[in-house]
Amino acid sequence: MLGICVVYLVPDADAEFLLKMHLANLKATTEGPYRVYGVALRMAPGHEQYLRNAGVVLPEVPPHDPENYKRNNREAGEHSHYLDQLVDVAFGDGCTHVATFDMDSWPIAKGWDSHYRKFLAPPIPVIGMRRTETNDEFPNPAFTLMGKDFWRAGKTSFAFFNPRCHYPGADKSGRAHSGRGILAELDQNGQSFLPVVRVNRWNPHPIMCGVYDNRIFHFGAGSRQPVFAGDKKDYGLIDTELAWSYAKAVNGAKRAFFLECLRNSGTDFITQLVYGDLVNRPDAKKA
Repeated sequence: MLGICVVYLVPDADAEFLLKMHLANLKATTEGPYRVYGVALRMAPGHEQYLRNAGVVLPEVPPHDPENYKRNNREAGEHSHYLDQLVDVAFGDGCTHVATFDMDSWPIAKGWDSHYRKFLAPPIPVIGMRRTETNDEFPNPAFTLMGKDFWRAGKTSFAFFNPRCHYPGADKSGRAHSGRGILAELDQNGQSFLPVVRVNRWNPHPIMCGVYDNRIFHFGAGSRQPVFAGDKKDYGLIDTELAWSYAKAVNGAKRAFFLECLRNSGTDFITQLVYGDLVNRPDAKKA
C-alpha cells in the first residue's frame, strides 16, 4: 500500500479548483493501491468535508507549536511538522511506501507510482523533486517518494531544524525549507536521493507551472500570494515598494493566466509546457 501525504490549504476558489485537479489526477494516474492522508489547515468546513468525501484520511495529529522551531515557523516549520506526522501515521498503518505532494502538485503520467518505486534501493532510498531552477539541492515535498526502511518514526523530519530531528550545520544555504531535513538524514547515512528535475521547453514563468521528468506537475503558489525569492533578479527590481508591487502584479497576472489555461484544457497546457507546442508531442500526427 502506498500512502500519499499532503498538507491541504484551500483559501479561495482558485485553490479549490487546484485541489480538485490534484485529487482527480491522483486517482487517474496511480496504478497500485493507495490511501491519501491529509491535514486540513485553515480551511472552510465545506472543504474539509470535501476531502473526507473524496476518501482522504484526516488523522488527529499534534498541532504545530512554533515555539519549538527556530525560524520560518509559519511556512517551512509548519508544513514540515504536519508532513512528519502524516508520514508517521501512514507507515504506522502498514504502508510500505509514502509519497508526498503539495496541494497544487500531482502526477500526470499513469503508473508513476510503479515507475519510481523500481528505482529505490539502499544507496538511494528517496526520490524527490529537485528544483534546479532555484538552485535547490534537496528533495522538495511537492513530490518525494520513500520506503519504510528509510523513515524513522518520531525522528526523521522534513525540516532539519525540527526539534525531533535536528542536524547542526545542515542548512547549507541559509534558507529554511521543507525537504532539507531529508537531505540532512541522507547525508548522515551516506545515502543520496534520485532527483526529478524540470523538463519544460516552454517556461512562461521561472518557478510556476513546472513539469518534472514528464510525470509530475507543480503549479506553484497555488494557495498563497505568488511572490518568489528570485523575483528581484528575474525582474531586475530595485528595492522599493513600487518595484515589488510591480513584481507582485506581474506574477499575479501570470498566475491567473495559468489557471485559465488549466480550466480550458489542462492536458493541452501541460503538453505545451513540456514540448513547446502541440505538434511536437510524441503522439501527434505527422504530415
